[in-house]
Amino acid sequence: MKWQSQLVRFNDCYFADGGKETFATSKETVNRTLTLSDGSSMVVRTSGYSNFYSDVLPKATSTSSASSAITQMAAGSSPSSTARAA
Repeated sequence: MKWQSQLVRFNDCYFADGGKETFATSKETVNRTLTLSDGSSMVVRTSGYSNFYSDVLPKATSTSSASSAITQMAAGSSPSSTARAA
């Protein structure tokens, strides 16, 4: 898995619940949907133990950096990652 445990960047993307939801809930891991510039989407998993879990997801299109735990991307399944928007 080429991208596992690597910092990756997505340009011109947005969170489906941007401006409404936080990155996570205290002490819980949650899934958030990140929509990419080509219209595709991916699941972003964020830990409630992170130092930014209570930050509200950005509501505008932005660049997102993700410390990835991307799984099975090469196999074509939906990847997931742990991310924080820049």
